[in-house]
Amino acid sequence: MLEVVNGIRIAGALGIFKVQDFRQGHHERMPYDNSAMRSIYHIREYCVRKLSLLPAPEVFLSHDWPHQIEHYGDLRGLLSRKKFLRAGMDTGRLGSPPLMGLLTTLRPQWWFAAHLHTRFEATVAHYDADGSGAGATDASFVAMRAENLMKLLLTTRMGVTEAEVAVSVAPKENKAHRNPDEITLSDEEEDVTAPPLPPAAPPASTLTPVTNFLALDKCLPNRQFPEVIDIPTPQVTVAQGDTDASSSSTSSTPTLSYDLAWLAITRAFHPSLSLNRMQSAFPEETHARSLVARELEWVNTHVPPKLGGTWAMQGCQNFVMTAPPT
Repeated sequence: MLEVVNGIRIAGALGIFKVQDFRQGHHERMPYDNSAMRSIYHIREYCVRKLSLLPAPEVFLSHDWPHQIEHYGDLRGLLSRKKFLRAGMDTGRLGSPPLMGLLTTLRPQWWFAAHLHTRFEATVAHYDADGSGAGATDASFVAMRAENLMKLLLTTRMGVTEAEVAVSVAPKENKAHRNPDEITLSDEEEDVTAPPLPPAAPPASTLTPVTNFLALDKCLPNRQFPEVIDIPTPQVTVAQGDTDASSSSTSSTPTLSYDLAWLAITRAFHPSLSLNRMQSAFPEETHARSLVARELEWVNTHVPPKLGGTWAMQGCQNFVMTAPPT
């Protein structure tokens, strides 16, 4: 997903990483059975590929932590609060390899996550192959090496065949009296090795040399879950016309806008959206980028007239209550 708020590009990835479901299509249908209720919130390769083509966002949101992000912060302090995480770290089961690939590729200024129910900060410095700071790399973009990723994952799981990877595992029985402050790692991640090489990055002018990672605690009394961070807004034009950042930045109502690149990516990848368990082959990187470039021309030509000459969501897509509050 991607939204533009007062000119700030905010991207996000829903769900957690599960190797068995990563390469499947979005096959779940209502009413969900026990298996679908779990697989529905597992991130898919389709989503990661789309996100990998984005220009660098200022902010990225995820539920899962990027794989090995714990090594970029106060690891000792984290383990003193969450001792049960040690087993997941030692076996490589903690975090999402595709998300770490996105982090090192997109290099957002901020990355916010949840999932592990504790406050944790980390700082990831980005370097190119020559050891210099932020700049374009020469590797393939995230998830284009899906076959290699699956082989890496399979080699760490004894006795698992590729046929088993093609289907979702049966849900595990919920255990009573579970500590609500913890999660069961074996229920959500699989043993993984380090993620594949980072893919092609956006133009150097849009990259940041450092990504600040922040995860917060659960929304409970006496817990570290609220936090305010100031992120400067660029000069933007609001829906009413020629008002610049001086008014839009101080407005009490944020301006939500469509992102041209995300609209183009969504159109380009729509033919690859699988509603079955089997996911069809994705286009190669060069072809995928050419498809996005073609759709970007379509977006620039056809979308502004529908929005009254602006990119604002107001008047085209509004948030409404769809169910009564409980």
